[in-house]
Amino acid sequence: HSLQVVSGEIPTVLVMGPRQREIFRRDELKLTANAFTSHCGESTSTTNLAYEWSVSTDGEEVLLNSTSKQPTAFILPSYSLESQSVYNISLRVQSLLSGLAATAVVDVFVDQGDLKAQIAGGLSQSISFGSSMILNASSSYDDDVSDATGSGAGLNFDWSCVLVKPIVNTSDCGVDLFTEKNYSDDVLIV
Repeated sequence: HSLQVVSGEIPTVLVMGPRQREIFRRDELKLTANAFTSHCGESTSTTNLAYEWSVSTDGEEVLLNSTSKQPTAFILPSYSLESQSVYNISLRVQSLLSGLAATAVVDVFVDQGDLKAQIAGGLSQSISFGSSMILNASSSYDDDVSDATGSGAGLNFDWSCVLVKPIVNTSDCGVDLFTEKNYSDDVLIV
């Protein structure tokens, strides 16, 4: 007869940093973890451990692969997660010797980014009476949209014209703002 003693220790798993986090969609997500087993509360070991990261939102698992080559790190590039969503990222570590496992979970809230209106020439511009100008906001952007600006980023534009001096009929702005309701282009000629 032979007797084989196998450590019955459950791994200890720690994801570094706070349990709840907030990021923006434009941010890279990087989580790092420490895991180990200990025998009789004395010597610790980080070997013979299997790491499994998983992501879920609203109770549904989401297939997102980490770009990290290290099993102790989970990295997602910017724009991988949707804004206004909470993701539960779990790390399950199993001892290859005992078969016992432990899990650590981090909740990540992806906050909504800003909309940035950018008008060529600045926000306050003036022209001489009777002349025209082009207002161009095509460089405006949404922090939640990667590599696109203006209407190409799905932005809708609502233009208005205010005549400051001299005080005359507002139809002199070149556009009758009281009858036409929607100016959705990112460039307006007035």
